[in-house]
Amino acid sequence: MGDMSVNILFLGGGKRVRLAQEFQRAGEELGYTVNCWCYDFGDKSAFIHVGKQVSGLPWTSENLIPHLKQVVEHLCIDLVIPCVDPVIQSLYSAKVDFLGMSSGNLEPCFSKSVFESFCHSHGIPCIPQAGVLNSEFPVFIKPDCGSNSVGAMKIWTSEELGERLSSGNYIVQEFISGVEISVDVFVAKDGVLRVLSPRVRQNVSGGEVMNSVTTDASLVAELTKQIIGALQLKGAATLQFIIPDDSNQPLAMEVNPRFGGGVICTVAAGGDIPKLMLLDFLGLEVPYLRVRSGIQMYRYFAEVII
Repeated sequence: MGDMSVNILFLGGGKRVRLAQEFQRAGEELGYTVNCWCYDFGDKSAFIHVGKQVSGLPWTSENLIPHLKQVVEHLCIDLVIPCVDPVIQSLYSAKVDFLGMSSGNLEPCFSKSVFESFCHSHGIPCIPQAGVLNSEFPVFIKPDCGSNSVGAMKIWTSEELGERLSSGNYIVQEFISGVEISVDVFVAKDGVLRVLSPRVRQNVSGGEVMNSVTTDASLVAELTKQIIGALQLKGAATLQFIIPDDSNQPLAMEVNPRFGGGVICTVAAGGDIPKLMLLDFLGLEVPYLRVRSGIQMYRYFAEVII
């Protein structure tokens, strides 16, 4: 780090232009220049609108960790912010913990079956499993280790269920109709929660939230704190819940130990996690931030011309 600069590397951040801009804005407000790099496939992406890109290796490459360490050292990176699930799992498995990454017991974050066992062992309500042979249809299946909703789908018949189960490692859950809630959180290095911001996921495309609105935290706050505490989570994360149409009891779905795609809604509502992360890194006081309810976010496509 220079005298008044912070260097940040976003892993898989080719589309996270606005997130990088929020870090740059937060740095400017604190009197620091935030220099942003992106580690992703290829040497160009939309990210070059706000920073520079490093041509990266596949997340499953055996050379990924040594290459990342070289890049971090060469660019004098201060904070590393993973934006995609596969690289988080690779780093966690290799016991690599760069500053900026979320930390804790992350094993339940990588497998839905492990997360379900975690929930049962800590008394956390979650979506019930459906029996394979005697299910009431429809049911909902998800790849055990999937992300971004890839492969998740509603199944209507036992024949279709059998076909899907024979083609991959899925978990089978009861189909729950309800409101999906994302909760953006930030836990500082001292282990104290500084932001808790629930958002309704109003419209999702390809696993990415397109429309979202901040909402009252009363239904999910205590459950969120229970999960964070059980995981000993620190850093930025996004928890997913569903509130069934016929109940006010939130059911835990998953925990993503990274910024969620809709976190900009939280930032706009007062939950300035980028600024808190910079304050935490700089060793300055990290306040608790309250988030305003009813702040609406709409996302759209924009082009970067090279």
